[in-house]
Amino acid sequence: MDNQLKKKIKERAQLDQFRSAYPHFPKGKIVASESPDFIIKPNRKRTIGIELIQLYWQEESISQQILLEQIENAIFRKEEKLKRYQKKVLENYWLLITADSLHTINFNLHNLLEKFDFDSSFDKVFLFGEVSEVIFELK
Repeated sequence: MDNQLKKKIKERAQLDQFRSAYPHFPKGKIVASESPDFIIKPNRKRTIGIELIQLYWQEESISQQILLEQIENAIFRKEEKLKRYQKKVLENYWLLITADSLHTINFNLHNLLEKFDFDSSFDKVFLFGEVSEVIFELK
């Protein structure tokens, strides 16, 4: 199995996990795509593009500053590609940032993220902890 196929299978598993954890996830057909990674079609007229990006860190615990920088960097990297995604003329564009290590954080993440303003042209931006299935809507 090639790396691209493995990556797509992992992304689909992450999206399915997010979909089951996020109560406002739209019902509808999910189509694998590139730029963005997935397109959701709740009905004939509505379409939502979802782009995924994974955060990693090696340390036992991560500082608040480094985590915020990683989130901002992930948004910035995908923001550069948003114009390409918009050529598909979808109704909404979501960015899903996943991190399997959010459960190792030893500070109040909710309070930290609530105070921080993440600037993005995506319609919605989420931070999703895969292990704990915690969701933060950043925008």
